[in-house]
Amino acid sequence: MIQPNSGIELTTQFGSPPPAFSVISTQYGRLYGAINNRVHYSEALQPGLFMPNNYLPFNKKVRLIVAVKSALYVVTDKTYRIGNMDGEGFPAITEVLPLGGCGAVAYDPAQTMAVWMSDKGYIVATEENVQLLAYDRIAVEKYTKGAITIFEEDGLKKIVGTFR
Repeated sequence: MIQPNSGIELTTQFGSPPPAFSVISTQYGRLYGAINNRVHYSEALQPGLFMPNNYLPFNKKVRLIVAVKSALYVVTDKTYRIGNMDGEGFPAITEVLPLGGCGAVAYDPAQTMAVWMSDKGYIVATEENVQLLAYDRIAVEKYTKGAITIFEEDGLKKIVGTFR
């Protein structure tokens, strides 16, 4: 479609509003949402505009999308870091942890850290890395639902979660 009286093609011509997502997150002016094993993302600085080919495919159902400062993580049965979202070329998907998680994530107030539960313990994500806490001290079943929060008391960050 050509914009009237300009001869310029509309860049938003094939865009649409976001579909109904099962998981959602935002980061730097983009909206991310999951439908089954795909993460769809909006145009930069246009969170209501989704182009048909703006999605990332994964092998398993997406359970979480975690945005921590400049890091974006996608959690299925494994944890992946997504890079190059606004760079030249295609986004890069890198497996960073062979563990997934259930559908609950908590952020510290400054959003510099996120925590979710896996079947091996808590997973903590920062801008720099992802690590597993308490692997050798906790044994839990695989959960599909839960709630988790982080709070700070006397200078110490505490994680509290309940899962089923």
